Amino acid sequence: MTSNPPLSVVVPLYNEDAGVAQFLSDLKSVLQKIEPRAEIIFIDDGSTDGTWNVLRGMASVTPKIQALRLSRRYGKEAAICAGLEAALGERVAVMDGDGQHPPALLEEMLKLSRENGVAIVEAVKKMPFSWRPRLAASRLFNRALSRWMDIPLHGATDFKLLSRPALEAWRRLPERSPFFRGTSAWIGFTRQSVFFEPPQRPGGDSRWTWGALFGLAISACTAYTAAPLHFLFGIGFAFSLGALLMAAQTLWMKWNGYAVDGFTTIILLQLIIGTCIMMGLGVIGLYISRLYEEAKQRPRYIVMERL
Repeated sequence: MTSNPPLSVVVPLYNEDAGVAQFLSDLKSVLQKIEPRAEIIFIDDGSTDGTWNVLRGMASVTPKIQALRLSRRYGKEAAICAGLEAALGERVAVMDGDGQHPPALLEEMLKLSRENGVAIVEAVKKMPFSWRPRLAASRLFNRALSRWMDIPLHGATDFKLLSRPALEAWRRLPERSPFFRGTSAWIGFTRQSVFFEPPQRPGGDSRWTWGALFGLAISACTAYTAAPLHFLFGIGFAFSLGALLMAAQTLWMKWNGYAVDGFTTIILLQLIIGTCIMMGLGVIGLYISRLYEEAKQRPRYIVMERL
């Protein structure tokens, strides 16, 4: 029997055939310096380009590489789960393979973990204020989720280094649809942040569409906070106060003979209340669908091929 590697690097991929070879070259250069015995785990999340063929070629000539091919696209969160559950290292790093998580930062992260005994080292983006819609929306979402979850997520990324005890604690979480940034923060443990400026993505713009980002936001909110339900209760309470005031006003006008037809007021109130009811039913439906997905207990992913 051989001992487990001191470090595992988990890299989820989706349609990255153009840049994964260069990423591996950069990563190997860093690992040769800081930890030559490290293993690298690539997860192909149902890519439709030549990513798997590139991984097959790299695995045939490079030791310490493991590659998992999922049976379809399950999403980045599921791909991260597949890598974390396959990792054998004493410490496990998670990073993107699109070039925006610099491999050189692993040296500082590994040093903090070893010398300071930090269980989780997080790479945090330096995010200057920007009016670009994607960055502004990301900043707003992180701030809102941080407030609702009482967990700091400002500038958070999936670029993290976990010790084995922290990883084992994460593995005990039973969610079928996990949100790695949230679950890795929820488990606690000692943690420290390192800051970096993400370089320009070699392959062009991110492949995350607005629809995919919105879906991730909805999944994160319904999985880790009941704040939307509390917000609905607050709206209902505010409307109840307004209803009491309007009832008192209506009775006063009736008793004093000032009652007049209020068609416009009635229509506006019906529209507002009807909209709130429909939105409330939609939010409740999201939570019910989350319960439905968890109750089915389907696997997070299916591995079709392994190198």
